[in-house]
Amino acid sequence: MTMMSILTRTEPEKSMDRWYFVSIQPTLFDPWTVICAWGDRRTRYARMRSLPVESLEAAEEIADVIVARKVRRGYVIKSSSAQAVPVTYTINKGPQMALITSE
Repeated sequence: MTMMSILTRTEPEKSMDRWYFVSIQPTLFDPWTVICAWGDRRTRYARMRSLPVESLEAAEEIADVIVARKVRRGYVIKSSSAQAVPVTYTINKGPQMALITSE
């Protein structure tokens, strides 16, 4: 099960075209993890971090704070799942980075 939000920020006058992804997922080592990924849609620049948490409620609170902070900074929510939904991932490996896409 996963919960996720996808945000974008586009400001042509600043040559800015960014994306931000927040997801809550269970893991093998910690009960829950908040995964954040971000990058530029015009380049291959992308980064990711994971924040381990002890409960789903704590993970939801952290994810909500992150999304609210991004919205205050000018990001627009493009997609958001308010409830846990099953997601299957495939990994497409290219020469520069791995791209995770939802099936």
